[in-house]
Amino acid sequence: SLQPCDEICGGGFLGASFDLGVGGVALSMPGDGGRVQPFRNAEAAFQALRFWRLAPEFAELTGPEALEVRRQLADREDATFMGFGGMWQAMFAVLQAKFAPQSAMASALLDTEDAFLLHHCDYAVADSKTWANNGDGEGLNWLGIQLMLIRDDLAGSSGEGGWTAFLAGLIDNATGQPKNEQSAQEWQDAVRAATG
Repeated sequence: SLQPCDEICGGGFLGASFDLGVGGVALSMPGDGGRVQPFRNAEAAFQALRFWRLAPEFAELTGPEALEVRRQLADREDATFMGFGGMWQAMFAVLQAKFAPQSAMASALLDTEDAFLLHHCDYAVADSKTWANNGDGEGLNWLGIQLMLIRDDLAGSSGEGGWTAFLAGLIDNATGQPKNEQSAQEWQDAVRAATG
């Protein structure tokens, strides 16, 4: 469901649980014979990467439903996310599928221009410390980072002056991990400032 800030800024489509309709996110797994698996939203696709043999069961789930199924199956989770390596890499692949070049979603993301993208949660929930601002500016805002990186790539502006260059000075863009303690603090300060 949309939060009040999504309704105000019109950014609900950026969220991982945003319903794109049947087949809105189509993932193709190289290790799975190139089979394309469709999902209604990025959250369901992301959670399915933890249990790829069961991926079709996630195809029609809402984001919250996918999170609930993940909790139920936690003891069977693939920590490598089907070989992507971890959460950062897996979600990045999912978001690249959601915002595929020349798609309506890519166009909508490009319409955000050079805005700082903040995944805001009105309250702290599971994973909001990693993917969002945790409601209070103390989260890592990984979703916002990844969206800005993808937007820069789509716009061809990943060089000097773009968010990609700024972020590369603070974090490893391949893993989301801060370069050092000072860069971690600088990024957290940016998230706090954006949270207001």
